Amino acid sequence: MSRSTPIGRPGRAGFAAGASVVVLFASLVACGPSEEERVSAARADAWAELQEDQAALNAKRDELAGLRARVAAPGEGEDVEALAAEIDALDNEVGNDGEAFSTKLVNYINEAEWELGGEMTEEQRAAFAMKSGEDMYLAEEYVVKGGDYRRAVEILQRSLGVDPDNPDLQARLAEYGEARYVTAERLAQVERGMSEAEVEALLGKVFHRNVREFEAENVFAWFYPKNPEEHGSGAAAGVFFREGNGQVYRTDFNAVEGQDEEETSRSTREQSSPRATPSVDVPLEPDAQVSLAPAQVQGLVALVLLNGNRCDSVSAARPALVGPDDFILHCNQFRYEYGISDHGGNPRVRVKD
Repeated sequence: MSRSTPIGRPGRAGFAAGASVVVLFASLVACGPSEEERVSAARADAWAELQEDQAALNAKRDELAGLRARVAAPGEGEDVEALAAEIDALDNEVGNDGEAFSTKLVNYINEAEWELGGEMTEEQRAAFAMKSGEDMYLAEEYVVKGGDYRRAVEILQRSLGVDPDNPDLQARLAEYGEARYVTAERLAQVERGMSEAEVEALLGKVFHRNVREFEAENVFAWFYPKNPEEHGSGAAAGVFFREGNGQVYRTDFNAVEGQDEEETSRSTREQSSPRATPSVDVPLEPDAQVSLAPAQVQGLVALVLLNGNRCDSVSAARPALVGPDDFILHCNQFRYEYGISDHGGNPRVRVKD
């Protein structure tokens, strides 16, 4: 009767084979991408996507600029009303796309957690240059569409804070600094009988708050601010139009007299009644990510509460590297996120999605 061959322990050859499999597996794991390589690859993909998005956005902006040029100088038989409707639709689309793109770009920059003041990497320079370009476009929109040089200058100054060596930013800021205030020489170019469009071509878009109607005289006026350092706060030149034909009938460089610093300060104290900021002491969460002084954190929380929002505990508080906000505050286990900014001494709180 034959006997079955007993199953014995593996010999040296078996152990060697098994060991080689383990070594092979370990080598495969070791050859895989590291965490740093995965993060770098993800950042590269995100940057490529941003470049594609910006190219598409700029194509729409170029199309919009072309339509505006056609309306400004319509050809024979051109349907101006149809062009205007097309402009409105595309302008809204460009605005929405631009806002979405800016948010994506700001998130890309903030997620890197770069520290300002040090030597910039190539990635930083490229990202900040892209952001500066977007800020310049936005600032130009404020000027062209609303004559709001103050807001445009604020945007560029903030952008220059994180991209200080950008020559285009510096040049644009200098241009706005010169154009935002009317001079006697520029006003002298406005002649009697000129239309609104002709005046706008010489002096720029008038800010909507600086338009006044005088019903008794059947006229309306555009007021352009003068340099407050030379003429006092609130000083403005005026261009007056007849209501009937919309043509200039006179100009006045001293239409609105300026106030000195003491008068301005007294007037502000008399007219303003700011809300008091409440004193608060909201606790920090155990793992709170805070890069601000305690008093600053509580000050941000106070502003959030003052605006009717909720913050029972602080999850994170930090300066905003770029974007429309000065500070970012997270509350209640990151359930709420707020952007806080200062607009000429008037703090604003923005609830972020």
